[in-house]
Amino acid sequence: AMEHEEKKDARMGDRLLVVFDMDRTMVGDLVSLSDRDNIETNIEWTWWPEGQHYGLSVEEIKPYLKRGMVRPGLIKFVEYLQEIGATIVVYTHSEQRWASKVTQGIEEIAGFKFIHRLFSRQDCRDGHPTFPARKSLQYITEELRKEGLDWATVERAVMFDDDGNVLGGGDQMRLVRVPTYDYWEPCQWNEVVTPELLEKNDEDCREVVRQRSARQPCFCLCLSWHRLGRVSLRRGGWLPVVSGLRRAVGCAVRQSAPRGELVFRFVVCPVVTGLLLAASLSGAWRNRHTESQTRS
Repeated sequence: AMEHEEKKDARMGDRLLVVFDMDRTMVGDLVSLSDRDNIETNIEWTWWPEGQHYGLSVEEIKPYLKRGMVRPGLIKFVEYLQEIGATIVVYTHSEQRWASKVTQGIEEIAGFKFIHRLFSRQDCRDGHPTFPARKSLQYITEELRKEGLDWATVERAVMFDDDGNVLGGGDQMRLVRVPTYDYWEPCQWNEVVTPELLEKNDEDCREVVRQRSARQPCFCLCLSWHRLGRVSLRRGGWLPVVSGLRRAVGCAVRQSAPRGELVFRFVVCPVVTGLLLAASLSGAWRNRHTESQTRS
């Protein structure tokens, strides 16, 4: 009878491990925020304003999360997972320091803590070259068992990620690929790193900032054209092309090598901008032609 009562009280998700990717799965495109955070925290400044913290704080990230950076429906889904007793972990390719601030912000927006453990870049193939793919459920379940979650196995896990190739081997069967959530907002990277601040630092610091900021105008221009064209392009059937081009721009802008930056600035950006302009004009012409036929 006692055994029957225990089974009755047990929730159906008590031994379910739910793994969430962070970027473009739980939240949208954080690149503009992380760019600013990287500039402020990863440069060895020779002078910094007294009392000014480095990088974005959780409180500065939260307004973006509230305005739409958190994926619609995520909090409701997490509430359901909490009700059934599931264990939730986050497995991201972002750096630990940055990911911890974003996930803390998500929990504060939700109003309750739900993340059992955060796995980050050092837990991906970057830190484990033998992984068959970028991430490994086998690895994180082993780590969780070491911490006392003795039931954690790949067979009891399910992972949500927008990248269909993020897992390899037998892990692939546990992957649920979700549509990419590409909500984006600009974030002024130079609110703290002003010309006055740069003048008080040495030339090495200024050069690093110049190199990183050189991509900003082109990047913003491409995104602006993308957003301008999205509505008018829907009728023209160009949206899949634009989506692919935007992904190419996203990959190019993340390149840190000089060759990658040159390709982005002088090849990708002009080509994407030209195509988006042509497509936007085509959409406008089609609308006007349709209106003329309707009147006649």
